[in-house]
Amino acid sequence: MFRSRNTKTPTVDPEDARSEKYLWRSTLYNQKKKKITKVWSLDEDLVEILKRNFVNLPIALEVFTVDKRSFFINLFEASAVQKCLDLLFKHSRKAAFRVVASPVEEFQKAKFFQKWQTGEITNQEFLLLVNKYSGRSFNDLTQYPIFPWILSKYRCSLEDLRKEITQGTCYRNLALHTGILSEEKKADAEKLYQEGP
Repeated sequence: MFRSRNTKTPTVDPEDARSEKYLWRSTLYNQKKKKITKVWSLDEDLVEILKRNFVNLPIALEVFTVDKRSFFINLFEASAVQKCLDLLFKHSRKAAFRVVASPVEEFQKAKFFQKWQTGEITNQEFLLLVNKYSGRSFNDLTQYPIFPWILSKYRCSLEDLRKEITQGTCYRNLALHTGILSEEKKADAEKLYQEGP
């Protein structure tokens, strides 16, 4: 028999513990036990609300506030998320916050790509926005934001790096996986592929 660290949780049969369902049930059980209350003013505190996935299911929301904080809320059922979004959408017409129904459309409508190209927003701001509107969140480790590795060399003098930046030779080929960037690594990868398992 297995017992979780929290002595209040029920004992789990070893067969159930091996199934994928146990992790999900355990997560749900532990989260439902926590009673957290947070109150926001619809008119003053909220900026944006986005639908999120939790454990690869569309059962969560992320709330972004005026003070640049975000809160990840798991509602446990897709129907509860939809009811909550419908209710918030009605109030958002009167208030200053937005309920984002389609993140891709919202991203395109805000013209973040054009703002990045013209230098209105930095690379970091652009990547954070791409991550945010693609469903990634700092509040969920399984969907943590991604920042690509873009330089081809990290061990060179600042002077050499500046010269390569002006020539455009310091960036790695983003079409290639990081494991095959050099000719040597590419040859090794092809050899392993040809040999098979």
